[in-house]
Amino acid sequence: MSRRKKLLILFIMGLQGGCSSTALDVQLIPGKTDCMVLQSEPTVTYLLPQDYDIDKIKFSNFNKQSGEHTFETLEWSYDSDILRVERRTHNGITGSGVIYEVHRIVSPDKMSVTFEPKKVSKYQDGVAFPYPVPRFNINTFLSHSFYTHHFSVDSKYGPDTVKSNFKRLLTSIDRDEYAFELPGFRVISTIEVLPYRNGSKADVKVNIMTFSSIDNTVDLQEIYRNIENKITAVVRG
Repeated sequence: MSRRKKLLILFIMGLQGGCSSTALDVQLIPGKTDCMVLQSEPTVTYLLPQDYDIDKIKFSNFNKQSGEHTFETLEWSYDSDILRVERRTHNGITGSGVIYEVHRIVSPDKMSVTFEPKKVSKYQDGVAFPYPVPRFNINTFLSHSFYTHHFSVDSKYGPDTVKSNFKRLLTSIDRDEYAFELPGFRVISTIEVLPYRNGSKADVKVNIMTFSSIDNTVDLQEIYRNIENKITAVVRG
C-alpha cells in the first residue's frame, strides 16, 4: 500500500506586509487582502524524544479537485523557523485563500518545539463570482501530524503464532498491515515476522497520525512508547 493511501486511511479514521490587529472579514471585497497580527492564538507544543530531528514533524497537505473547474489545496513550507501555511480554493488561475505565518520555537534542551501562529492574511482574487475564502483551523492543522517509526520485537513463539496474534488482536487492512487507535493518535503498522533463534522476530514499521489534544500538547515520546508497548503485547501475547 502506498504511503499516500496509508495517510488517507489514517485521516479517514479520525477525519505579508503591515497587518492590523482587528478581526478579519469573513468575506472580502474581490481583489482585497486583509491581514491580522495574532495576539492570543493558541499554540501547539510537541514533546520530543532525546536527539529527535524536528524536521521529521510533517503536516497534512493536499491538492484535489472538488468541482468541474474548482480545486482545493493545502500547502506548507519553512523559511528557517517560520512555517507558512496556505489553504486555497481556485480554478487554476484565480482563487481565494488564507495564509498563516507560524513561528517554530525550539526549547534550549531541544526536548520540545512550540508552533505559535503569529500572522494571518486572507485574499480573494477575481471580480465576477469570486470563490469564498475557505474556512481553515490552524490549531487543528498544527495538531495533525504524520510520522514513521521503526522498531523490532522478539518472541518465544514461532512466526505463525505471532501472525495469528496480529490478525486476532488488531484490525487487518491489507496483507501484513494492521490498524489501531490509542488516545491522541492513529496507527497503520506493517509487520514482517521472521524466524529468530528459537522463536521469531517482528520487524515493525508504523505510520502515525496525531490529532488534537485537550491541552494542545503532543507527546511524541509517550506516543512511541505506547505504540511499542501495544505491538510488544501482541507479539509476545
